[in-house]
Amino acid sequence: MHFVPFCTPRAPNASLTTILSIANFPTMRSRMIPTIASLALLPLLAACATDAADEAPAAVNPTDSAEATATEAAHVDEHEHDDDHAVAAEEHGEAQPRILVTYADSAELLSLDGTDVASLASFDIVEGARADLGGDGRHAYLVDYFGGTTSILDTGTWAQAHGDHFHYFTTDATLLDEQILGATPSHVVGHDGIVAVFLDGEGAIEIVDEASLAEGVLATTTIATNEPHHGVAVPLGDQVLITETPDGGLPDTVVQVALDGTEIARYQGECVGLHGEVTFGTTAIFGCAEDMLVIDTAAHTTTRIAYPADAAGTRVGTFYGTGPVVGNWGAEELLFIDAEAGTTEVVNVGATIGAISRLGDDILVLTTDGVLSVLDDHGHVVSSVQAIDAFELPGGHSTAKPALGVSGDTVVISDLNGQQLVLVDAHEADVIGSYALAGEPTGFVIANAAPVETAAHDHDHEDEDAHDHDHDHDH
Repeated sequence: MHFVPFCTPRAPNASLTTILSIANFPTMRSRMIPTIASLALLPLLAACATDAADEAPAAVNPTDSAEATATEAAHVDEHEHDDDHAVAAEEHGEAQPRILVTYADSAELLSLDGTDVASLASFDIVEGARADLGGDGRHAYLVDYFGGTTSILDTGTWAQAHGDHFHYFTTDATLLDEQILGATPSHVVGHDGIVAVFLDGEGAIEIVDEASLAEGVLATTTIATNEPHHGVAVPLGDQVLITETPDGGLPDTVVQVALDGTEIARYQGECVGLHGEVTFGTTAIFGCAEDMLVIDTAAHTTTRIAYPADAAGTRVGTFYGTGPVVGNWGAEELLFIDAEAGTTEVVNVGATIGAISRLGDDILVLTTDGVLSVLDDHGHVVSSVQAIDAFELPGGHSTAKPALGVSGDTVVISDLNGQQLVLVDAHEADVIGSYALAGEPTGFVIANAAPVETAAHDHDHEDEDAHDHDHDHDH
């Protein structure tokens, strides 16, 4: 799962600059990508000897099991690529997660094998660039907000759907030469191998077909909005939800378009101050200044969910997953949202919240006292553990702070003060390992994370095809 808050530029006193108005029509371009760095990471063997394993397709996230059948049709044959792009892949019996950690002006790729963490490669990045994971669980997008570039790193680990199971592969990590160019790239949202990069300074979206990346081609489609603004675009299969602004400020309108930019439905002015979104199935929920907008993208209808009566100006600006839907609410509170019933419940966690993530239906909360708590789908604390030392939240937006990531039952925490990663078994409430980093981390993503195991406590939720975003950055 992935989560996306809306936010403000990371540099103090920085403001968006309107570059120019662009034509309101999409363009398609396909470009061959030579590499500038091929990082030898592991001894590589021949690919799987079976028919399916002979193919090295666009990667998929095994935690999104409902998408397996659709993704299976998207694979490509690496052995049929040009010699310049063919890379041998080694098959494994289980997921091979890799952690991409960013520092001030460099990044490090790590392997994660149980409690063992090992460095695979390090490389220079633009100062201040952050990493977002794409829609295939394989490619990481290094976003330079102020420099107007988005670089793509193939982390070299992925999963291929094959009927009711997955095949897992690793190969060399590769930093691609081609970049996505455009003023002030902000949110990177990926679903099902389609990624949308929103360019705030141009009011445009670059749509990336990640299947093309495995073939050595960066295939993008550009979709224009009405004018530059801090917005978001959310791929949904062969469609995408994009935002429009009334005045260059926060959006108030959502437009449902095809991947070529053709308008399908318009929800004009229905979400003033739009800030934060989550999608699952055919439902999309957006945080608005006064309430939440719910869109049925199949029926093209909308409903609303009211904030609690005592909201007093508090609003949701970030969502953290589904089953149930959870949004930010106060310094010590979360808002649990029943999308079907249209009701909400405020849950107080008892300490200042520093980071939030999901473990299946459960909610992970790291508070500033250094305690990691697991909440069930009713907001009850299932377990907690002193994971890291107490810390203070930094002032301002987009300043580095501890972050959470999940692979299987293992929660990874970036400890800035300790300059380390800490591993926690969430269900057993035990710290099970740590890894000393090369410096203070600014963020991390986990590529090809292992599927989340079922928690020991009971849940009655059906398996939802959920997509949600929390990139924990503040553009």
